[in-house]
Amino acid sequence: MGDSVAVMRGGRIVQRDTPSGIYDTPVDRFVAAFMDDTAFLPAPDGSVFVVRPHQVGLSRGGSDRVARVEFLGARCRYEVHRADGATVIAEGEG
Repeated sequence: MGDSVAVMRGGRIVQRDTPSGIYDTPVDRFVAAFMDDTAFLPAPDGSVFVVRPHQVGLSRGGSDRVARVEFLGARCRYEVHRADGATVIAEGEG
């Protein structure tokens, strides 16, 4: 990785920043999804939450359903189908 990177779409630069700047503050959905598995969940005020796998916690019970588990050694990656129809990816201990 360099000190500065650029994300391009359709031959045009849509964001240029540090790697962490692009990951933490993407300018749009395309950049957010480009950098990692990302879920876009509606917020109560009409805006959108950007949710990354390391930000999702799992607990037993509730109406959400783990649809797939991928074993990655010390960690697992979970595909979670939420009751509201959204799908999120979670990462956690195996």
